[in-house]
Amino acid sequence: MIETENHTAPAVRHSRATPLFVADALYLAMVYAAFLAIPPLGRDYAALARPDAVLFFTSLTRLFGGYGWMYLLLNLVLLYGCMALILVLTRHLTRGPWWLGSVAAVLFMANPVKTEAVLAISGVRDLWPGFMALLTLYVYVRCRQSAKVGAVQLPALVYLAAILTGPINIMLFVVVIVLEYSVYKEKTRRWLPLAIFGTIALFMSGQWAMSGALHPVRMFAPLFFVVYPIGMLPDTVLFFQQLPLAGYGLSAVVVLLGAWLIRKVNKPAFTFGLLGAAAFRLCQGGFTVDAVTLAGGGQLMLPAALLAIAVAGFFQAVMENSKWRITVVRVTTLLCIAAMCCQIWVNLHWRHAGQEALRVQKAVAEARRENPGEALALVPDIQYYRTAPMMLSESVKYQTPFSTPQPVVSLLPISVIPPVDIAVETYTRRKVVVSVQGLAAPEPETPSFFSRCWWLRRYQPPPPFTLQAEAVEQPFPKRYVSLW
Repeated sequence: MIETENHTAPAVRHSRATPLFVADALYLAMVYAAFLAIPPLGRDYAALARPDAVLFFTSLTRLFGGYGWMYLLLNLVLLYGCMALILVLTRHLTRGPWWLGSVAAVLFMANPVKTEAVLAISGVRDLWPGFMALLTLYVYVRCRQSAKVGAVQLPALVYLAAILTGPINIMLFVVVIVLEYSVYKEKTRRWLPLAIFGTIALFMSGQWAMSGALHPVRMFAPLFFVVYPIGMLPDTVLFFQQLPLAGYGLSAVVVLLGAWLIRKVNKPAFTFGLLGAAAFRLCQGGFTVDAVTLAGGGQLMLPAALLAIAVAGFFQAVMENSKWRITVVRVTTLLCIAAMCCQIWVNLHWRHAGQEALRVQKAVAEARRENPGEALALVPDIQYYRTAPMMLSESVKYQTPFSTPQPVVSLLPISVIPPVDIAVETYTRRKVVVSVQGLAAPEPETPSFFSRCWWLRRYQPPPPFTLQAEAVEQPFPKRYVSLW
């Protein structure tokens, strides 16, 4: 454990960290700069139509207007602020070389689970709470033993600002308690004001009473996507839904493995990273993450940061063996490169989804000019393209700096995971039939688990499946628009 803030490691000049701050900025630019032109997607249009519903968004829309790259640039500034805080927190918790902090910062930056927070126009709703959570932890570690005037009150004030501007941070006071008792040998009670404010805020906000808030699966299962940030296949989700004991068994193995690693590694940064990420999810079962599309993944900003710090703590323990130091440097370099490549791969999906949304906007506008005064049908209404919230009907429903409202009827909403083949086989004013082949297609009949048919289906393309809709009260529009 760390005894004090000043006595455990040889003094390291902060000037040695300056090149790492610069390098992290370059890494950030390498991964995201080429994607500043991504247009709004999904929930962004609703957020732009009702900017008062999103933190600070009314002011941003007045300031930035229809310049989408300016919103995304602000997102990158906040993301870099998170990286800088992770770097210095890792340095404080590990008392190791500064580059371990840079490793943690890059792994956090390139974790695709938080993509919606970075590439969404309205990503500030997730980025700002994440930044404020990390700032609260940084202020706490700097002030916990300081005798300066205001050192006792400052962490509590920053924490209040964090929960007032981002209620998801309420459970941060538990993370601070974990920090105090897992990292420091000499304990203080500086966390007590945060605990008092946090307990009051928890009960006043009603987070603990939300549906599923205290369900262990809903609380802790989203942490899985921090280490496996590409989402699950629908078949895998169905497997765990129909065999919940398999999920509980796997969870028990993960908990036992984590406890064994905490004891074996025996490093404050590693212990705090794992326990802090779990502590942050307490009473947060109401804030879910979709297992297939990763919708809601932006809420995992702080857990992703803490687990990145835990990774740095693990490598610190491995480096204590002089024979492994060169290997650790090589492995961390390859790990960061792999993470950045994974993030770029996801960014390409978002760019493609944005291009398709623009194509639909142009097609709808052209159809409206040819059929003035008539409604149009959107068939099928693509919701998610992999993890990108395409949500085509949302892109033409609202009056925003990026779109004009069009009378569009959404038919057969569906999410797709390429490769997928969709064909509109029949379209009349009374009936619509669409053929879908691919991972997005729902299964009319599910074979028994581990049967021969079940194994074959996992290695063979699924057969086409037909989706259809019939008009009930009013006929469908005369004309439809489709990406296929």
